[in-house]
This record gives sequence, C-alpha cells and structure tokens, in this order.
Amino acid sequence: MILRSFCTKNLVLKPTRCTVPFTLSNNGNRILSRPLSLSSILPLRRSPNNAPKIRMPTAKLIDVIKTEQSTFSKGVIFLAISSSVSLIIPASIGSLIDLFSGAKPDAFFGYSLTSVTCALGGLFAVGAAANAGRAMLFRLAGQRIVNRLRVDAYSNALKQDVEFADKGSGETLSRLTSDSTILTDCVTQSLSDGLRASVFSVFGLCAMFFISSKLTTVMLTIVPPIAIGAVFYGRYLKRLSTASQDALADASNLANERLSAFRTITASNTQDGEAKRFSRKIDTVLQLGRREAIASGVFFGSTGFSGNLSILALLAYGGHLVGLGEITIGNLSSLLLYSAYVGSSLSSLTSFYSSMMRGLGAGERVFALIERKPQIKLGEGYDLASVLGGKSSGTVRFERCAFTYPTRPDATILRDVSFDVPQGQSVAIAGPSGAGKTSIIALLLRYYDPNGGRVTYNGHDIRAFTPESWREIIGVVDQRPVLFAGTIEENIKYGTENASSFDVYNAAMQANCEFVKQLPQGFHTTVTPSSLSGGQVQRIAIARALIKRPALLVLDEASSALDAQSEAQVNEAIRRILNQSQTTVIVIAHRLSSLRSAQKIVCLEDGVVSESGSFEELTKSGGGRFRRLMAEQLSSAAGGAGELQYSRKFDASIEKILHLAQPRRGSIMSQLQPRKQFQAFNTTYSVQEGYSLHKELGQGAYGCVVAGRHDASGTKLAIKKLRGVFSKTILTKRALREIKLLDHFRAHKNITCLYDMDIVDYSNFNEIYLYEELMEADLHAIIRSGQALTDQHYQSFVYQTLCGLKYIHSADVIHRDLKPGNLLVNADCELKICDFGLARGYQSDPLRAGLAGSAGFMTEYVATRWYRAPEIMLSFANYSTSIDIWSVGCILAELLGGRPIFKGRDYVDQLNQILHVLGTPSEETLRRVGSPRAVEYIRSLPIKPRIPFERIYPKANPLALDLLSKMLTFDPAKRITCEEALKHPYLAVWHDPSDEPSCRERFDFGFEVEDSPEGMRNLIVDEVKSFRKKVRTPLGVQQQQEQQEREKMEMEMEREREEREREREKQMNDSATAHSLPVPSREELQLADDTQSLTCNYTTGERSDQGSYVLDDPSVELERELASTRIE
Repeated sequence: MILRSFCTKNLVLKPTRCTVPFTLSNNGNRILSRPLSLSSILPLRRSPNNAPKIRMPTAKLIDVIKTEQSTFSKGVIFLAISSSVSLIIPASIGSLIDLFSGAKPDAFFGYSLTSVTCALGGLFAVGAAANAGRAMLFRLAGQRIVNRLRVDAYSNALKQDVEFADKGSGETLSRLTSDSTILTDCVTQSLSDGLRASVFSVFGLCAMFFISSKLTTVMLTIVPPIAIGAVFYGRYLKRLSTASQDALADASNLANERLSAFRTITASNTQDGEAKRFSRKIDTVLQLGRREAIASGVFFGSTGFSGNLSILALLAYGGHLVGLGEITIGNLSSLLLYSAYVGSSLSSLTSFYSSMMRGLGAGERVFALIERKPQIKLGEGYDLASVLGGKSSGTVRFERCAFTYPTRPDATILRDVSFDVPQGQSVAIAGPSGAGKTSIIALLLRYYDPNGGRVTYNGHDIRAFTPESWREIIGVVDQRPVLFAGTIEENIKYGTENASSFDVYNAAMQANCEFVKQLPQGFHTTVTPSSLSGGQVQRIAIARALIKRPALLVLDEASSALDAQSEAQVNEAIRRILNQSQTTVIVIAHRLSSLRSAQKIVCLEDGVVSESGSFEELTKSGGGRFRRLMAEQLSSAAGGAGELQYSRKFDASIEKILHLAQPRRGSIMSQLQPRKQFQAFNTTYSVQEGYSLHKELGQGAYGCVVAGRHDASGTKLAIKKLRGVFSKTILTKRALREIKLLDHFRAHKNITCLYDMDIVDYSNFNEIYLYEELMEADLHAIIRSGQALTDQHYQSFVYQTLCGLKYIHSADVIHRDLKPGNLLVNADCELKICDFGLARGYQSDPLRAGLAGSAGFMTEYVATRWYRAPEIMLSFANYSTSIDIWSVGCILAELLGGRPIFKGRDYVDQLNQILHVLGTPSEETLRRVGSPRAVEYIRSLPIKPRIPFERIYPKANPLALDLLSKMLTFDPAKRITCEEALKHPYLAVWHDPSDEPSCRERFDFGFEVEDSPEGMRNLIVDEVKSFRKKVRTPLGVQQQQEQQEREKMEMEMEREREEREREREKQMNDSATAHSLPVPSREELQLADDTQSLTCNYTTGERSDQGSYVLDDPSVELERELASTRIE
C-alpha cells in the first residue's frame, strides 16, 4: 500500500449534471457487426466526366441566397423605406415650386414653409438611416454567403481524388479567390443596387404616369432599344468574363508552379524568361479585358446619349403642355426629376445585369467545384473495423493489377502485377525509374483504383472499405514529405490529434528525432518548411506515421534525396522499425542501403514483376534483374568502371550487406539509455534521462511515489518506486502481482493506467520503477478536505468504482484493498482504482477453484480493517467478490457521513461496530462461520436489531440508502453483486451497459506457485521486457497478438472444461462434495512458513488507528483478541 499526501487545497471538483453522465463510453466496446461477405461487393465506379459544367447557376445562387433569407428580408424592408423617402423628393420639390410661383397656394394643405421644411428634414433622416441599414445588411448577408461558398468549395476540393490534384492547384485557388470575389460583388453591392434601381424604375414610372401620361409615353419610346442592347451586351459580357477567369486561372497555375521552384529558377538565371512567359499569359487576360472595355464604352455611351435625347424631348414637349395649362411648372420639374431617377435607375439596371452576368460566369466555376464528385468518394463502402471484427492487421495482396494514369491513358504503367505482403513482414519494391513503384503505393492508398485486377486485405477488396477507414490503418512517409508551419509536436500529431505528448515523444524517439532535444523549445519549437534539413524533415514524417500505430507502414523512397549522414540517420530509424517484425512494412527503394533490411524484395520492370525473393536469394541469382540493377548502381557510383571491376565490387558489397542484415541481439532500450538521479523520501530515484522530479506525493511500507514530468513532451506522471522487492518473498510476489495486474487492466479507464516500467539493472536489482497516470488527489483526501460534495458526486464516484470493479471481477480477480485512499480522482471527477498488490484470484466455480490450487481461501489480507468484510474475520469457508462490494458500501457510507462507518480500534471492536449497526446475524449465517470462538462470542452478546440507515444518514438520498443496505449485508451470499449494483435505481442516470465492459481474458495467477528468488526475478524481468515491447508495438500488431492469445486461451479453457468434467465424475463416484473448500485450522495456519513470515517477521515499525501495515491474517488476529476477551 502506498500512503498518499496529495495537496487538495487548490483542487476544485466540478459538479456534473445528473442528466448528463461522464463520458465513460469507449467506442471500442460498441461492436458493429454486419453478417455480410464483402469480398465481392464493390462501390460503383463514377463516370470520368464527373464534373459537368453547371449551365443554370442562377437557380443555385437563389438557393444559396435563401440561406440568408432573414437578413435579406430585413434589408428589403430598409430598402423599401429608403426608396420611398427618395421617391418623395421630386414630388416635394414640384410642390414647393408651385407654392413659390403661386400656382398652388395650398400645395402642402396650408402648412407653413417652416413646418414643411422640418417635416421633410426628419423624413430625409429616416431615409438616410434606412439606406445605411440596407447597405449594411445586404453586404453582411453577401459576405456570409460567399464565406460559406468558399468553405464548401475548399472542403469539397480536399475530398477529391488525386486525379483532381494532378491538374494543379492554380485553378482551384483562382476559384477560391478571384471567382469568389466576383461572386461577392454580385450578391452584395450589385444585388442591393439592382433591387434599389428596380424599385426606382417601377415607382418612378408610376409617378410620371400619374403626373402626365403623355410626357411619360414620349420618354418611354427609347426604352426598348436600350433593353435589347442590354440583353446582347450582358450575354457578350458573360462569355468574356468566363474566358477572362479561365485565362487568369491559367496564369495562376503558371505562377504557382514557378514560384514553387524559386530556387531552381534562381540557380538557372531564368528570371527574365519566366517573367516573359507569365506576361504572355497575362496578355491574354488583358486582351479579353480590352474587348470588355470596348463593349462597355459602346453600350454605356449609347445609353447615355439616348437618355439625354429623352430629356431634351421631355423639356420641349413639357413646355408645350405648360403653355396649354395641362400641367404646372412644378409638375414639369417633378417629372424631370423622376425621369432623371428612372434614367439613372435604368443605367444602374444595365450595370447590374452586366455585373450579374459576370458573377454568374464566376459562379459556374465555383459551383462546379462545389458539385464535383470524385471517382473515389469518401464514406462510400463499409467501415474496415466492422468488416474485420475489430482486427486491423492482415495480409495485403495485389492480384493481376493493371493501371494507367487518367491524365495519360495511352501509357500503361502496370500490367498483370501480382504479389503479396504477409502480415508483420517487410517487403521492398525495387526497380528502375518508371517501373511503376510509386504507382503501387498509389493503388494501395486508393489514390486511384486499378483498371484491372484488385488489391485485397485479409481477402477483402479494399474498394469495399470506406477510403478513410482504410487509410486510417496506414502510415505513409513520402519521398518529399510536407512540413506544415507550426510546432514540431503539431507536425508529428497531424492526423492523430488525440495523441498525447507522451505518444509524440515515443514516436519521435522511434524515428530517431534526437535533434529535437537540442532545440531551445524542444517539441514546441515553431518550424517552417525551410527551417529544417531534409533528413530532419524526413524523420519527423516517419514519427508522424508511427504515432498512428499503423498496421501497415509505407515508405516511399524515404531516403533517396538525402545526403549520406541524413540517409544513415533515417535508415537507422527505418531499420529499427523493420527489426521489430511487428508492423507490416512496404518500402519503395532503389538503394542497397534501403533494401538490405527487407524480408522480401519484389522487383518491377516494365510494369510487371520480374522476380521476387529475399535479398540473399536475389543477389545470388547470377542473371537476375535485381542483381543487374544493383550492379548498375554500384557501377554508377564507381564512376563508370569496367564491368569486371564493378561486378567484383558488387560481390564484396553483397557479402558485407548480408552480414549487416543479420538480426542483432542486445538488451532493451532502458539498458542503453543514460539515467538521471535525484533524492526523494530519503531514497535515490534513478530514472530514465528526460524525466524530472516535480514533488513528493507519499510513501508507504514498500514503496514511494513522486510526481514527475517528462521534459521533452511536458507530460506529468506519477513515478512509483517499489523498493526492497527481494527483501522478503512475500514482497517479491506482491511486486510481481501488481505489475502483472496493472498490465492486464490498463485498458480500462476507471483503473489507473500504467505507461511504462523500468529496471536499472536486470542482473541485480531490488527496485522497480512504474510510470503511471497522475491524478490530482485520492478520494480520502477529497472527503477530508471539507469540500461540499453533492449527491451527483456520490453517484459518480460509486458508479465509476463499480465499473472498474466489474472489469476486475470479470477477470477472476478480487482487489481486496478497496478504500478511499486507493481511489484516485481529478478535478473533472474522473475516478481510477489503483494499488493491486494485495489482489487475489477467485474462481466462482468451486471445482475449478479446487483445481486452481485453493484460490478461494486467502490468508494474506488488507492493511486497513475499517473496510474489511466480516466474513474475512469470521473465517467463512469461501471468499468471493462480495468482499469488494462490502468495501464499496463502506466507501459510500463514508461519502454520505463524511467519516468511516465502522472505525474499529481493533478486530473485536471492528466486529462489535458492525454488529451494532447491522444487528445480530441469523443462525443460518452463523452456521457458515468457520471460527467456533467467534460464533461463541457473537452468541454471548445481547441480540441487537438492525439500525435503519435512515437514522444514521437522515439527509441522504433514499435510493442511496437502499443501495447501501444491499451492499452492507452481513451474509455475503445475500449481498448485492457488482452487476446488480450497476443496475440499481440510485445509479440509473449513469447506467449504460456500453460503459461497463467485462475483461475479455481471465487473469492467470499461475506465477504464484514460483517461490524461488531467482525464478521470481526472471518472471519480473520477463514481465518488464514484455510490457515495454508491447507499449512500443503498433496498435494493429497488438490486436493481432491479443487475438492469438485469446484463441490460445479458449483452447486452454476447453481443456480445463474437459478436465473438470472428468474430475466431477470422479468426485461423484467417490461421493465427495465439490461445493466448498476445506477450512484450514488455526494451528495449520500458524505453523505454515508463509503465514509466519506474514504475521511475524515484517513490519514498518509504525501503526495507525486504521490497522497495521503488517500483512496479517485477520481471522488469526481476531482469534487472538477473542482469546484475551472475557465472554460472559
């Protein structure tokens, strides 16, 4: 047991809503099974012409505008108000002229000029405010629309297949920038002005007809020619706009391509030539712009001249009507102003029409990008995990694959290519340039689909899987990897955002990224694509692939463009991966240094597999293509020496390479790493380099815990040192038991996670270091801190404890030391069970328990009596998981009352307190007690009734008290089980079967039979090595190994079942009982060597009122105390 002294002063628990439980579910527990064979079910291929030009973008644009219907509606209201105010102005001016001239003295219904002026001023202010609102709302809505279009276009561009990207990014960038800007103007300023001009034209004409229909008719004679001209001009302008944007996209493609090759252009001194080339592209845009300018000049000049003629005709004919007295001078003035409004509005409408045509031309390209459908569509197919039943590893097989690139349909790249990549092996693809090596990777990653044949995984065509689920299990390192602007940690985590800093560090070290340690800010150093060397970028790319823990790792010429030193560092990282023989690796390479570590080599030539085999087999083949390829490479390196000379050099190189390719054996990583030492709790911590001490947490009888920090990643963790491991046999077994159980249960989120294990010297050690998950405090410290806890907190803590306990019990394990100090919590109220040193095995089947070697009777027990079940002290024949349920009940009672419910000073007092609350047990229960002295003592006491928990905890939730009464039941046979407790109404708001998984494998306590120090030392070393290897193994390989172990276990279980059947038949023939275990006598226990070492020879020299740290047998202690107690 480790005593903890966590500081809880600054820990603030966050109450959680009772209607929304903690997110404890694990998607891995929810298995989606489809009873279908998918090997022949393939997604339909799309037509190559899958991005047709959109001929009717107007309807699309209207649909997009509807998304801002509310904002546009408000803008239209403001437009109506501002337009109404503007249309009143001409009529008001005409009335004022009639008032001043005396033609109409009552023009304003007899109001004074001052009143009229003030009223008009207020009206104009309202119009100005409405006009401002109109402009603001239309522009805001337009910006939102275009922003949405840009996001949709960009998102869809990212979902396209590689064929789309092969055409260049300049066209896409042009659609996202230039075309979108034009579309912005179309749906903001132009649309607003067009609607305003339409209102002015319609209502202005109505006002003109109201004043004088004759004058209005004369003026409208010029409208039809202008309208017809506007239609032809708009169509012409739309064609020019489309051609201009296409030409601009072509120029953007050229600029993007050339600027990406800036260093090449500079080294070649071709700046002037490139500038001229770009100038010719831009000249095309200029010529189209010149044609648009000429057309605009002619159109607007004609409309302006026509408008002036109409005003001249209006004045002449209007003067004639004034002379006849049909209209007044004020009417003529108003009509002239209205005609100016209408003329200006008609001109604006023509501009709006031309702008709309330009916007629709740009919209065709934007909508074409948004609507484009890729040939390989994301989300099409079946999820790989559901098809393979959660298994992510398997064999890759190319079956008679043929392939040509869509951009070069006449050039056949692959023809009838067939080979397989066995699970867990490394295969290298070799061949001359243009042989189709990279095309193999393109087909594997489903950048393209083969024109013939298929690629399978575990027998399923990969086209049956969704592209994203298939690519999720693949890690890729390209020949020219991309480094994004950001920190090194962000670059490594790219695509695996949920990875921790600790995962980043492990992946970086696997990829040989030692250079990061030399950077001022380590993994938080901000980098750009040009701030690191090629080798450093390549190693970061390898780390990015490894952090996914891929089942399949693809290395595409990962070191071909590097210098010798960088290549050696990258190859060392690759060699480390290949030597693990766990991850399936495909290497595209042509250098000997990259091929020698592969287990199998496939040589491509002219699009077919010319030969395949191991490195040794291919190099010994005298006339083989691979041997000739390697010889040509060495010849090139030798500067063109004669064939005999480089052939001999090749043979010597092959011998050296074959020698280097032999498996190398040695100690694991921890043996090679330097160590750092620091003092804590008067003992020396010797941990791996890169860790630092944060603060001391607590110490106990056989170990101590400090809070540490991983310097490179910044991850905080608890470093637990098990000391004096070999000072006593029982402590050795306890240490071995704890590390094995932490390993077995590390997958459950309510059990503390073991990150790593470490031993300083395998040959001679007496201490073990455990790197565990760090939590803020334990539940004991929280209860004692005085923080206000709610019923929701109680429910959460009990539910999470039961979830972890169900997982433990389902592995046939009893924790035996559940108490608040062994329940760790954090500020988010997440709870984790820790300290498994006192755990024991339990078999619910009595016969199976007998075969297992009396696993049901346990002498060594817990160190804190307050949470012990009564059957432990009273020597019941068999112990079961119910003893842990009793402990949970004691913890719940302590949460409700703020103090332990049974706080006994010694064993007798502990028993008395239990009897005081629960009452005297029944005779049926007493007959099951194995200690006659304990039975005699209980019967000597006055019969006591049970005290209702409602009296002890009057403010508690009645449902909590009901659960408590079922947990704290004297008779273990009547005590509620863990599964029943999880379904109790008190925990109904939290209960979710998917959050309550069972352990898939029983824990094997077979190691407990080993008693020799050397044997236990070897078991501990093997466990540490096995664990370190597992946590550094890709996830897919781990799943494969776990599946193999499960199959092995099922076979063992079947053998055990057969053995149990035979044993049952034998016992039935002998008329022997198979339903209970024999109860050893007190004398037998006391004479046992193991019991003597437990009860007499080991103590820390200190006691507390909670119990001794002596690893005692409570039934023996109770016997001793009862022997000295007078029974009346």
